[in-house]
Amino acid sequence: MTVITIVSQKGGVGKTATALTLADILSKKYKVLAVDLDPQYSMTCHLTGDLLPSILSVIRKQAGIEDLIRNFEGRFDYIPSQDEMSYLERELVLASSREFLIYDAISDIENRYDFIIMDTPGYLGFVTQTAMYATDVMVIPTQLERWGARAIGVNLAIWEEIGDFKKKHMKRQHKAIILPNLYENRKIKNDVLEIVIDAFQGITYEKPIHRSEEIAKAFSQEGKFLPEGTNSYQEYNDFVTALLELVNK
Repeated sequence: MTVITIVSQKGGVGKTATALTLADILSKKYKVLAVDLDPQYSMTCHLTGDLLPSILSVIRKQAGIEDLIRNFEGRFDYIPSQDEMSYLERELVLASSREFLIYDAISDIENRYDFIIMDTPGYLGFVTQTAMYATDVMVIPTQLERWGARAIGVNLAIWEEIGDFKKKHMKRQHKAIILPNLYENRKIKNDVLEIVIDAFQGITYEKPIHRSEEIAKAFSQEGKFLPEGTNSYQEYNDFVTALLELVNK
């Protein structure tokens, strides 16, 4: 099993759309579980209108993780989030051995899936950092504007600190890939793309996902995904190919 976590210090970078699209594309060949760790629960709202127990119930030992799993239209499984996830940040601050809480929870079901895709809050708090400990590959979607590019360094600095601990205590890979996202072909965007590729050589995916009406339309409607054959679907499909190559290195 490979755990892929979508991480960004900034909101509005297409994090949830990326998580959902990766789950959708991978589910065509693999057994996939999507996990919503964001208290704003955008992923959950896209998949269901129901209020369902979140992974917080597992952290509190009120339920087993198997009890939380739902299926989306026979395509992939998911674990929802809801308002109560706002409490998880506070509880992790107080928890002992918090590094293991999400890691242990998903380890209980790792033999059931080829991939687990985790969507995290749009800030680098304890929920996101705890998810990093359970992660094999961190995907950092970023818009090509200067402040977004600067935030990448913060993400990677925390990732590397966590990596030292993981090497000693956890059976997880430790890889990262930067995904230039919501790209528009303008001079400043092209300039920033060149800066990001140069600054983060070897871990930047060099074919950006373009901003498109296809993406906006698909993720403004509950239960909808990018249609196969569209330009945006192909761009994400190409990224999944690169992601699988990274996983298998």
